[in-house]
Amino acid sequence: MTRPLRRTVLALTLLLAGCSAFVPQGGISDVRGRVMSLSPPKPLAGIRIVAKQATADTYTDKNGEFLLKDLPTNWQDIRVDVEGYHPLVRRLKVEPYGTKYVDFSLQAAGTPLPKPELLFERNGEIWNTDRLGMRQTQLTGADTWQWRQPVWAPDHRRWAVLGINLSPRAAEPPGVWLSDGDAGPVRVAALPATPLGLSWRGGPFLVCLDGPGMNQGMGRGTMLAMVERGKNVRFLSPGNGEGFPNLSPDGKRIAYTVYSGNVADYLGTSRRPQGRTQIVVANHGGANARELTAEGDNLDPAWSPDGRQIAFISNREGGAELWLMDADGTNQRQVTWTRAKRANNPCWSPDGKSIALNTSFKETFPSPRAKSLWQVALATGNLAMISNDAVTASW
Repeated sequence: MTRPLRRTVLALTLLLAGCSAFVPQGGISDVRGRVMSLSPPKPLAGIRIVAKQATADTYTDKNGEFLLKDLPTNWQDIRVDVEGYHPLVRRLKVEPYGTKYVDFSLQAAGTPLPKPELLFERNGEIWNTDRLGMRQTQLTGADTWQWRQPVWAPDHRRWAVLGINLSPRAAEPPGVWLSDGDAGPVRVAALPATPLGLSWRGGPFLVCLDGPGMNQGMGRGTMLAMVERGKNVRFLSPGNGEGFPNLSPDGKRIAYTVYSGNVADYLGTSRRPQGRTQIVVANHGGANARELTAEGDNLDPAWSPDGRQIAFISNREGGAELWLMDADGTNQRQVTWTRAKRANNPCWSPDGKSIALNTSFKETFPSPRAKSLWQVALATGNLAMISNDAVTASW
């Protein structure tokens, strides 16, 4: 019987990490990083790195690099304030079993800051920020609710999010919630099982649900469903491990992943060995499913703003890297060459020139998923950090 996809992803990330379980080394740890000027691009030397709980003054070297030692393993605000530049603060969780990495990219003081346009999840709450991570604002704060997978509407005036009540006396089931701008989210649909993924283009919500306990007479793996306000949940897949759903910009197609040997029977093909995760495209209702990938494990499909390309994560060359392909599965090409052990959640910028994703290529601590949010300029392949501890971004 197919295992739930979330276990598959955990197994995949541990396989990529090539490591056994790690044991925390105590209540203190280190943070290393770099301070760079954006205009002109250059490292900034002799810059003081301010952390409230630091035990000693720390400054950047000639390469703009620094090492903050012996910080308590909790949430920290690390600040860089340089004359002639906008100040920048990074909020991060100091890890007890590895050194955290943080990039500071400073913008000249006379240059307007970019507008906040990225939503992301941090520690069960929803935040927004700009493409440089300069200004970060927490948008939720309900103690008994955990918020996951924020998604902008096409007009960027509203955003949807998955909500799960963590109270031991929780009477409300998980659901899809909707926020009008900066207002707090309001429930618009209840869900019959724990949600693991969300995609939305302003109409019906496409969700991934954890299968066990659903009692729908289907498979017990993860499955896809369409949800509308005031209507019953409509299941789109048999529950054989389908996940990571993403609606095309016109809402007419869905891209998602499928897992295990059952998938070959489901799609009517057997050109792939069992135990792999591959990307499938189907129409809005789930029919006419067609597999687009075959080599390695391929996850997290994300449509480009014009619907002509799909970004995804693949380990076919050894590391977890960002790849692109045309919407029909042709012209598959590698974008990043980081040799990262974990990568996930690619999302396109509205202009289609950049992709934000979580990647662990600078992380030295083990985790089931990458926690650092970076952006890739597609014209050059260059990466720039947006934020630490920021996952499932929506641009």
